[in-house]
Amino acid sequence: MLGRLFWTIGIGGMLAAITPAASQQPGFSFIDLPIVMSAYVEAVIDMRAAYETCAPADKRPGEWEAGSALLTGSLKGAGLDAGLASALDARLAAPIVPFAGDCAGEQVMFYSGVPAGNSWPDYHRAVLGLNGINIVEPGVQDGRLDAVRAIVADTLPKQKRMLVCISLFDPQNFLASYTDWNKLVAQAAEALIAAGFGQDRYGAFLDGAQSRLLYAPPADRAVAAADCMANKDWMDRFSTFAWYTFASDVEAALGAGQP
Repeated sequence: MLGRLFWTIGIGGMLAAITPAASQQPGFSFIDLPIVMSAYVEAVIDMRAAYETCAPADKRPGEWEAGSALLTGSLKGAGLDAGLASALDARLAAPIVPFAGDCAGEQVMFYSGVPAGNSWPDYHRAVLGLNGINIVEPGVQDGRLDAVRAIVADTLPKQKRMLVCISLFDPQNFLASYTDWNKLVAQAAEALIAAGFGQDRYGAFLDGAQSRLLYAPPADRAVAAADCMANKDWMDRFSTFAWYTFASDVEAALGAGQP
């Protein structure tokens, strides 16, 4: 009887009546994210097993693999450690272990379930959205990221030259420029994460932007000084604070086309 009732009213009929609206509280700290999402993954794996073992084929949510890609991509975008994200990927890709309980028993009734007609991607989108986690759709070529990549490619050679030339002529401002640039790079990374792009998406072009990777002491200071004097574009860049627009340029590219 319970099994027939379960698939008639939908999984979670019991919990719907007793679960408070705590899920409406958005947001997890960076420290809590690995804890709660590891538990979430194990729970949806168990819930899927109950569906696949006990439910009629037309009552089972579809698109498990697409849902898994959306889930882990969104978590990486939220800052989840890449190693843990890979481990969760592996768990989600593992073969189904059949539900070991009684399909007509009370335990099945306790699974909260996927709303009727929804797929696994739909379920993950709803849960992540309620908890303040930006959705990163898998396989979508995002023009915003291409725009940021172009900004970085254009900016880094200019900043590298500025740091080298400042280091030769202005020791005090070299130190300030070195640290200030790192802050701008950090702000750009924060903007990318807030837009839903994980380090695995932006790292290839932004990880090399820090001052310690851009700047290298010139092998021949006299030759480098002569080059800096022959072309003073670095001085124009420094004196007009043009380099301070880097983080805001990234933010503007990420905001383009957004509602």
